[in-house]
Formats: sequence, structure tokens, C-alpha cells
Amino acid sequence: MPQKESETMILGMPSPTWKHLLGIQKKNNGKGFYELKYDHILWLAKSSMSIRLVIEAVKSTKKQNSIKVLVPDYFCYETISDIESEYTIIEYYPIDESFEPKWDYLKEWCKNNSFDVMIFTHYFGKYIESISRAKEICKSMDAILIEDCAHVLMPTGKMGTSGDFTILSPHKQLGVMDGAILYHNENAAKLLSQEVAERIDNVYSTMPQNHMSLVWNIKRGIQKIVPVHRSLKYFYGVHYGGKKEEKTKVLRCSPNSLVYLKNIQSVDMKIYASKRRRNLELMNYIITKLYPEVVPCLDSSINSPYMAAYSLKNVTSKEMIVNDMMKKGFILLFWPDLPHAIEEDACYESAKDMSKEYLFLPIHQGLRHQELIKKYL
Repeated sequence: MPQKESETMILGMPSPTWKHLLGIQKKNNGKGFYELKYDHILWLAKSSMSIRLVIEAVKSTKKQNSIKVLVPDYFCYETISDIESEYTIIEYYPIDESFEPKWDYLKEWCKNNSFDVMIFTHYFGKYIESISRAKEICKSMDAILIEDCAHVLMPTGKMGTSGDFTILSPHKQLGVMDGAILYHNENAAKLLSQEVAERIDNVYSTMPQNHMSLVWNIKRGIQKIVPVHRSLKYFYGVHYGGKKEEKTKVLRCSPNSLVYLKNIQSVDMKIYASKRRRNLELMNYIITKLYPEVVPCLDSSINSPYMAAYSLKNVTSKEMIVNDMMKKGFILLFWPDLPHAIEEDACYESAKDMSKEYLFLPIHQGLRHQELIKKYL
């Protein structure tokens, strides 16, 4: 139903441009931000496909019947279900409330166990410096380190430089249907890393592109005319993933999204990042003003925050706060849908507490300060 003129519609994701939806974008002669940042990148449809590509290449290179993948417990079940297979063994390591791995647990676990691939995640655009420890563990195990920057719009500093492979998902923040990056760090000293990269390149050379953009374009076009977003069923509690769906085929990024993503320039990225930081600052102010017990988990020191994150840990009546926020029109998001495999294990309590206690709000570059103030204050 169309919104009344006096109402302000806040969308959960940035809206694509008409030129992008209609496929009338012009290719720039020069390189865009991502190709200037990385010498040799592969463009996939989704970041889970990038991870699958690495796992399959590791299996082929090591010539093993199975591959053991070490994954954070605070991780998206949709991605896990996409990388699971008859030869993939998923092992989970716990994350604490500051989004750091619990290193004491990992140290003890590695005394009696080995693995082939480790995923290390920079949550919500926040750089986790202890990735250097993960790098050392992987080196000792002759394992591949995947540096998960799926929440990172524009890597800066050391972000995305420690892993054998880095993954990014720019489509999550730039209003396009698909578009994920897989980058091999050629400075990785391990022979295994080089061999895995060569196998990935061979597979990628014959990989088809994603051509499923028509329905997405129609839906987003309607949304631009009548600004509505899908109904989000938020609830206070631990969030687990739904029934496992059939995995999609590993595909390259769609042609239309690829043109857009390759055209993005450094100046555009800096503008988007700046808007996200300012929107995070404003959202933190709004939330703490309306709900003093709710604690912001992220601040504008992050170069380009993915979402605004808040902890309900100190809130006396959590369900009452959640219900009041929904009545005021806040788009309450939760992330991630946890894997069911950790449900009964006590060592993963932090992830379950975070799933229950943390909530998220959109602060993307498509939002304006005036809209947020008008809607919520």
C-alpha cells in the first residue's frame, strides 16, 4: 500500500539507479576502485560461491576425500548451507562479544585437531586485528586462510591483506542484484595457496555468468515508484537458519551488475563511506536518546560500517523495547541466522547470546539525516 505523503519510508537497502535497472550504463575507460585496489580479482555472483570455489580447489589440490573447514560460530547459516557438501566437514570456533575469536579455545582445539580451510570474519566493517594469529595458525596447519570482508565496502589499511584469499560482497551495500569479489593474495608464501589459485583460475575461465536479473530489476523498479520494503518478522530470541535449500550453481557476476561495480570510482566510495559513518553517528544518537539502556556496539571509527549494531544486554524489559521500536517504525534486522549445529553445545553460548541480544538497523548511504530525524524524533 502506498505511503501517505506525510510519512517517511526508510528502506533497508540502498535503491539502485534507473540507469542500472534499465541497463543503459556506460563503461568507463579507466579502472574503478576495486580493480585499482586489487591486481587480479574474480567477480562472482555471491560471496558464498567464492568460498565454495576455494574449498573445491583445496580439495582438488590436496587430493583428499574430505575437507575440514573452520568457521566462526557467529556466522550466517545461509552461507554455511551453500558451502556444505558430502566432502565438507564444518567445524565451528566460538566468537566473543567483541567479535574476536576465543583464542584459548582455538589453541586447545588445534592441539588435537587439524583443518584445511579457515574463515576469519571482519564483522560489520570492523577490522579485527587478531587475524595475524589466525594467519600463524593456518601456516602451522598448512591450511588456507579466507579473510571474510563481506561486510566491508572499501578495504583500507591492512583490511583484506592477511588471508590467502579475500572475499568481498559489494552488492550488499551498493544497490545491485549480485556481485562478489574473490582475490588471491599473491604475497602469500605458501605453495599450497598458489596451486589453489591456479585451479580456481582454470574453473573461473569457463564459468557462466548469472542471468537472473529480470525479476530483481522489476521488483526494484516498482520499489522506486512505490517505496515499500518486505515485511520483516523480527522477534527477541536466538535466531537459527531455516530449512536447508538446494545450493545454487557457482556463477560469475551478472553483466549489468558487473558494469556498475567496475564503474565505481574511489571518490564515489569515499562519499558512500562518509554517509554511512554520519548515518551511524545519527542513529546511535537517536537510539540512545530514545532508549538509554540500549548500547551501541559500533562507532564511526569504522571506515564504512555495514549496519548499526545495538546490544540489549542491559535492557530490563527487552521484549517491550523491541515492540516499542517496531511501533515507531524502526526496521529491526537480525544477523546472522545461526547454524543449528551449535544449538546444543555449551561452548557456543556467546554466539547464541549475541543472536538474542543484538539487533541491527540500516544506515546505508541511501538514507538522509532529514529522513531519519523526521521518522524517529
